[in-house]
Amino acid sequence: MRVLGERLKTTVELIFDHSIKGFRQTLATQLRGGILNAVQDSEFHQHESNGTFIYRYPRIQYQWRNNNGVIVGWMESAEKLLQFPWLDLQFHFDGTEVRPTDVFLNPACAQFSVSERLFHYRLTTPVLVFNQKNYVNYKSLKFYDRLYEEDRLLQAQILTALRGLGIDFTTRLYATFTEKKTVPCRYKKQQLHGIQGRFVTNAVLPDDFAIGHAVSHGFGWIKSLGGLS
Repeated sequence: MRVLGERLKTTVELIFDHSIKGFRQTLATQLRGGILNAVQDSEFHQHESNGTFIYRYPRIQYQWRNNNGVIVGWMESAEKLLQFPWLDLQFHFDGTEVRPTDVFLNPACAQFSVSERLFHYRLTTPVLVFNQKNYVNYKSLKFYDRLYEEDRLLQAQILTALRGLGIDFTTRLYATFTEKKTVPCRYKKQQLHGIQGRFVTNAVLPDDFAIGHAVSHGFGWIKSLGGLS
């Protein structure tokens, strides 16, 4: 195994004063919105002060897990999360105002490597590898060509996410889905097609690394299931 780099990573878990029900990605988006209302820092929302969108891999990402809000920050953004006044915030989930009662901060150093063995990962949330244009092309393909296209898009999204954190994958990336199903996903009032399942790759990636589109809204988060011989 060869280490490609290490990056600062902070995970924040917010515990709220009562149970909150809803779809995970919807709650992740509402969590993100509540934080954006409290801070005017482009690291948190991917927009300049004039409203212009910043095209980059988001270094602060939002998730909803086990009835708690989860925020992950990378590199310089990891340090910002440690200094944020989490218990002073208030959020609105479907019109109900709530405040966090507890916050757990987990600063760490995440390692990225390339391995001669394959490592197995589970998508804890659907990955969005399709957009409106490439999905039309994908639907026109024959069965085996679709399999190739799914893996090609998976590889491209892993490389894009790595580059977003300044990680240069210096050898050929191998990645393929081993278990998958297409699921409908709602993002910014659009109905998109996500992929839920598992994949293997020769990249060694940390838990809660996120790939694909809309990772800051809770899509494409992964969990390592260990190495394969």
